[in-house]
Amino acid sequence: MNAWLQPLRDRLPLQTLARVPRLAWLGAAAGLIAVIAVAFLWARGPGYAVLYSNLSDSDGGPVVAALDKMNVPYKFAQQGGALLVPADEVRRTRMLLAAQGLPKNGNVGFDLVEKPGFGASDFTERAIYQHALEGEIANTIEAINVVSHATVHLALPPQTLFVRERKQPSASILVNLRPGRTLDDGQVAAIKWLVASAVPELAADRVSIVDQYGHLLSSPDAGDGSQLDASHLSYERRVEAQVAERIQGILAPMLGAGNVHAQVSAQLDFSRIEDTSETYGPNGRPDQTAIRSKQTHDTTRVGALPAQGIPGALSNQPPATATANIVNPPQAPAGNQATAPGQTPGRGPQRPQEPQDNSQSSTVNYELDHRITHTQAPVGSIKRLSVAVVVNDQPNAKGVPEPLSTTQMAQVMELVKQAMGYSSTRGDTVNVVNTRFRAQPTVSWWQDPYWIGMARSTGLDLLGLLVLWFAWRRGLRPLLLAWGQARSQTARQGEPSVTVAAAEPAGGSSGSLKPADSYEGDLSAARGIAGKDPRAMAMVMRAWMQRKARGPDDD
Repeated sequence: MNAWLQPLRDRLPLQTLARVPRLAWLGAAAGLIAVIAVAFLWARGPGYAVLYSNLSDSDGGPVVAALDKMNVPYKFAQQGGALLVPADEVRRTRMLLAAQGLPKNGNVGFDLVEKPGFGASDFTERAIYQHALEGEIANTIEAINVVSHATVHLALPPQTLFVRERKQPSASILVNLRPGRTLDDGQVAAIKWLVASAVPELAADRVSIVDQYGHLLSSPDAGDGSQLDASHLSYERRVEAQVAERIQGILAPMLGAGNVHAQVSAQLDFSRIEDTSETYGPNGRPDQTAIRSKQTHDTTRVGALPAQGIPGALSNQPPATATANIVNPPQAPAGNQATAPGQTPGRGPQRPQEPQDNSQSSTVNYELDHRITHTQAPVGSIKRLSVAVVVNDQPNAKGVPEPLSTTQMAQVMELVKQAMGYSSTRGDTVNVVNTRFRAQPTVSWWQDPYWIGMARSTGLDLLGLLVLWFAWRRGLRPLLLAWGQARSQTARQGEPSVTVAAAEPAGGSSGSLKPADSYEGDLSAARGIAGKDPRAMAMVMRAWMQRKARGPDDD
């Protein structure tokens, strides 16, 4: 190292630099520090913060023009499309822009309704209202952090009084998602119900949602079971995991943790079944049955009898003149007077008796044993369960693993059935197998990929530090020490200096020491230097020896 650094040391103007005054060196150092500080502050600049992010071109143009008018410095972020302004100007700039109605977010809401025009037709008013409603719904959807922009189209049919001609409204939504973000099923359902609640008579199943890549996010409802729903699969997985967790939880205290593994396959019924039945019980005894209603009719008619006989012209003719033989009329009994018609003998005349017509009817209604039953089967009921359980061998008294006994296997089988809710009616199946688990191979810590990567990164860091330390130890530090020693020797007054020069050899002779004015003075100066800084003297002697060893050809 010293061999190739020595020529560099010889070429450095150490003696010249040593003659520079110390005040000049201090000024140069201060100037250098000032230049570095100014460059650092200029490169860093004022702290910028995000004013608006994900601005569209239509919204960013007016915002930038307003910032230019307000003389607010701004810049654009390299990634993310954010507009940056000084951190201490963010709130003030936002309030000033909001006073100007910026940014407009690209969607016009009910601001259109606030500016009515004279002479607008009914069609124009309905179109303005629909456009305003679409803009308000789009602004609401954009409030979701996943959505950067939304476009809403509503199909609102005109109202009609005829039910048969009435049509249902529908909606279609295009959402632009932020980079790397997606909408899950819950968020899609939330957007559908949000739009359905904002539009009158709009059903949630008539809302279609599409992203910027053309993917349909809102699938139609599979109420008839003809389509596969992702929520059904998710619910099925949760049921299987819950049953497996119950089985392992009840067997782990008996067999030990890690000695039981269970897998469950569940078949669920997602069909919607509604059943309505109406039954009537048999008729009971009248005295034991509640009366629901009772009606009694009793009619009595007194007076002339109604017309009787055969209807027709013959019955309406007057009767013929009666004829009788009155040659010998009958004689009344002696002592009695003749009784007039309609009179009772001895009581005088009496009123003839009037005819009567009596009718009576009764209606009794009894309560019936009537029952109406409406049954709705729960959606997602368990149709069938299949359970497979693997049990590890258990150690005996000597610690040697051995299979479970028949009694223990029966106990395990019974516990599994109780934990899973076994039902033979459903056709559930259970299979329990006892076998010895294979021990997993243990990986040493030095073979772990995590520790391997950690050691590699740490080794690279240590190698870099070692290179820096070696460069300082062997290169920079000796140069700085030699420079300091030369400056200290020059600063001494009244002491002769020793000048080491690499004179060109003449006639094949090697380099020699330049003769001094006084041998004794040089000798005393050399002794002083050796006493004060032996290391510097050793370096000078080493340089002489290396120059002599190289010979004249190397110079």
